[in-house]
Parts: sequence; structure tokens; C-alpha cells
Amino acid sequence: MVGQIIKDLLKHIDRLIYLLLMNQDKQLKSILFLAANPKGTANLRLQEEEREIKERLRLAGYGKVPINSTGATRPRDIQQAMLDFKPQIVHFSGHGTGRNGLVFEDITGQEKLVTSKALADLFKLFTKSIECVVLNACYSKFQAEAIAQHVAYVIGMNQSINDRAAIDFSVGFYTALGAGESFKFAYQLGCNAIQLEGITEYLIPVLFENGQLVSNQNNLDINEEQGNPSSIQFDILSTEEDKNNKNFAEIIRDNKFIDKTYSILFGRQKEIEILIGIIKNPQSKRILSICGLGGIGKTSLATEIAERCYQEKLFEEFIWETAKQEIFLGAKSSISQPSFINGFSLLENLAKKLNIRMDKNLERDDQKKYLKNKIREQLALRRYFILVDNLETAEDYREVVQDLSEIVNSHTKVVITSRNQLSEFDTVYSISLDGLIEEGSISFLQAEGRDRGVNAVAEANVKSLREIHRVTGGAPLALKFVVSLLTRLSLEVVLSNLKKAEGQTEQLYNFLYYNIWKLLSSDSRKVIVSMAVLPASVTRSAIQKVSMIPENILADAISELVFMSLLNPSHALLDSKKRYSIHALTSNFIRTELIKKWS
Repeated sequence: MVGQIIKDLLKHIDRLIYLLLMNQDKQLKSILFLAANPKGTANLRLQEEEREIKERLRLAGYGKVPINSTGATRPRDIQQAMLDFKPQIVHFSGHGTGRNGLVFEDITGQEKLVTSKALADLFKLFTKSIECVVLNACYSKFQAEAIAQHVAYVIGMNQSINDRAAIDFSVGFYTALGAGESFKFAYQLGCNAIQLEGITEYLIPVLFENGQLVSNQNNLDINEEQGNPSSIQFDILSTEEDKNNKNFAEIIRDNKFIDKTYSILFGRQKEIEILIGIIKNPQSKRILSICGLGGIGKTSLATEIAERCYQEKLFEEFIWETAKQEIFLGAKSSISQPSFINGFSLLENLAKKLNIRMDKNLERDDQKKYLKNKIREQLALRRYFILVDNLETAEDYREVVQDLSEIVNSHTKVVITSRNQLSEFDTVYSISLDGLIEEGSISFLQAEGRDRGVNAVAEANVKSLREIHRVTGGAPLALKFVVSLLTRLSLEVVLSNLKKAEGQTEQLYNFLYYNIWKLLSSDSRKVIVSMAVLPASVTRSAIQKVSMIPENILADAISELVFMSLLNPSHALLDSKKRYSIHALTSNFIRTELIKKWS
């Protein structure tokens, strides 16, 4: 019996030694958790983050968790804590301001900025003992890059990150460390923890290893189309791309098809079911229109329909046409009047995408007949889904609808979004889109609050959310702007002012835009004004050329505008590949109301 026990012990000795060494290593690691949430700054769930970290390490078998923490951290506290605790890992949780530094507290509890250089010089003194630094704060990439010159592994955030995503990253990161994994693997698991929760911010954490930026493992090398941004008016994608196992988001990103500006579409299930049902019915009308006021969510619903059709393989080709066409000329932009589409230009653009050659010898009327015949022949060869967005800006929308009616066949469907009602056409099935119902508005607001880390919304009582729904009429864009205001203003102030514009759509949006405008930095204002004279969707380099804002400042301005819901980024994973757009109402506000105010 004893002999058998010894044999079993010898058989597992390697595993026992490994476990002992792992446990010894765990006991030696120590973590310093620095937290700061000064008076007057947005409330962060710092205690929850610390509690989650301790729980992950406890579950990993750490016994007495080696975390030392300082709350309401002042600059002088950092030095003292480093000397007292001699940590191997330093974790900061709080606010960041981009290049200006991280936000700590002064002796009165107010915010106190500490610059990147000051932090880098501090960690330089502790190079021998510090193995990893985690800066879990918005826009902290700049400080991470500076500290990385002296510490082997440093993690920062390249944009604003909400509370939930920040906590999820910490949970994943320390779960991996507790299991004995490397800092690099822990970083990757932290990013994946955000992704698993369905949050779109999993690419915000960045890792510096030995002074070099390490690409997130989820980043893809996406080729961006070349050429003048304004040259793309009509875009087409094919389900043949599916052979590469790409999903709809990747396809629209690669082909510059209309991009999603939402993660979940709230309150539109009934409309989706109706429209998909009509599309699947070969006997139904071939043109469908989604009509409604600006900001009501017409384009989002149309995009969702396109994605559902793509997923179910109902069509072989997807085409998008937007009515917005401006001229981009390098560092200058000419936009005295937009060049609206008409029936002929629509056919002309569609022919180009379908590789149909123009007969330049024909007169305009004959050319139009020729194009209709050729397009009709081409559409008969495959199943096409065509989306025409913002038809209300067309020179003659009736002409456009009539021309579309003459070229589509039984297996081609056209979806139109427009502020004009199209029920006058026998060939069109028209659905009128109203604001979200109360339940949908509340779900929308709560999700926006959680995703953007706006506790005033995420934790608001149902009565307040109902009031927001009532005064905005449930318009999704207006709801998003209300959340933007609540990042800086109290719920009481916002509601009080909203009620003054209740029932007047134009006045409501003007109120929202003016108040968000007041909160923007001067650089962000330059960027959003530049967007109003750029084509529908542009790259960061195009924005930089028109706004003439230095590249090192532009990133912060874009991040602020995205956070405030004024700028819609595409789903490209690399910053250099992203395209940005603004809502038609935003563009109209800048062109009209702001110009009036300046005049």
C-alpha cells in the first residue's frame, strides 16, 4: 500500500512542483490600485472595479489578495504608495484627458492634472521593480506611451471607454494573471472579455511591450479604397464575398456600403417583420419606402433590413445610393449648393456600378432609354437589393421613383428612405415610421447610458426616462443627444429645458444641437463644421486636410465628437481605415442655424 502511494506521488511530482512554484509566484506578486474621481467629474464605479479584481484573484487561489489601494489619490500619494508597497503591477482607474494628462485630486478634492512626462519620470525611478502598468482611463494611450519607455508592459486606452467596458477588461486581465498567464495574454483576454459582453469597445485598450505598440490580436488588415472621397456615390457588394467567411459588418466595411451606427436596433421588430415579409413575397410590390421625420431612424431600419437579407441570402448583390454629393478638392471644399440626384444621374451611376458602357453619341432622352434597357437586362441576371437613402434631397423624387419602377423586376427589391410620403405611387409599399414606443425609448436610453458610461441615464428612475421619451417623441437621434447632454449637465436641467421645446421638432433639435455645441472644445467644433462640407463618408486624413487641425490633436477631437453622437464612425477596426459621417440633421443645423447665429 505504501509503495503504491509513493509510486503515485512520484508519478505526479512534476505537477505538484509546478503548483507549488505557481503558488509561490502568486504570493510574490503585488498590485497597487490607484483610484481618483475628483469632485465635479463624472462618477465612476471604481470600487466595483477593485472588488471585481480582488474576486478574480481570490478565485485563482491567491489567498490574501496582494492588492494595496489608495482612493482619492493625490499626486503626492503615488510616490508614497510606491515606496511603501513596492508593487510589481500598478493599476490606475479614473479619468484621462488625452495629451494633457491623467486626472488625480488635489488637497480639496478637486481635479489635478498630472502630465505624461511627470508620470514617465516617476516610473523611471522604479524601473527595476515595476513589471506592468495599467491605465484604465479614457484617452490614456498618451501616458501609456510615455511610461512604456521605462516599463516593459503598459496598457492604456486610445479613446473614451465606458465603465462597464473598463471593468470587463480588468476582470479578463486579472483572471488571466491569476491563472499564471503572461501580461500580453492577459491583455488579450481583457479585450476579449469586453467583446464577449457584446460591447463594441474591445479595441480601445492598447498594449505597449518594451516601448513598442502591439496590435490588438483582433485587428484586421483592411484595404481601404483609393481615390477622391467624393468619387464614391454608388456602392455595391456581393454575397460571393461570403466564401471568405466574412460577416455583414466586414462586407459593408470593405465595400463602403452604408454602415451601421448602432449595435442593437430597439423598438422596430414589428416594422422589420413587415418589411422582410414583403421582400420574401415574390408577388409583392418591388419598391418599399420607409418614410418619416429626420432623426426618426429611417436609415438604421433600412440598414437592418439589408443585413437581415444578407444573412438569409435573399439576394446576390447589394447596392447603396445616397443622395448627398458634394465636391472635395484637397484642402478646400466647394459646397455652395449640393448636387442633387435626379432620374438620369441615378441611372448613370447605377450603370457604372453594373459595368454598363454609356453610348455618348446619344442625346439625353435616348441615352436614358438606352440605360433603362441595359440596366433592366443586367438586373434580370441576378437577385439585387438596392437601397436609395435620403430621397427627399433628390431634384425630382417623383422622377426617380418612376424610373426605378420601370427597371426593377420580380426578383429585385428597392428600399427607399425619405422624409416625403410615397404612398401616392401604386408601385410602392410605403411604411410610415414614428418615434419609438415608450418601452423602446426606455430600453434605448438605458443601453446608451450603459454603453457610454453615463450613470445619470443608466441609473435614472423610470419616471424620468418616461419624461425624456415624452418630450422627444421617442426619436432615436434626439434620445442620443439627450444622453450626450447628460454627460455634462444634470438630468433636472436637461429635462427643464427640453420641456420648453416640447412638441416642436425643429425647436427641439435646435435646442439639443446648440447645447451640445456649447460643450464642445474649439477643435471639435472645427471638425464638425468641416464635416458639413465634406462628402457623405470620409477618412480621417480628409477631415485633417479640410479642418487643418494637427494630427496629434485631431484624434482627441474625433473621439469627443463620437462620444457626443455627432460623428458616426464606420466599423473599420484600424483608425487609419475608419470612415466618418454625420447625420443629415447635423449638417443642416451647421449650414443654417449656426450660420444665422454667426451672421
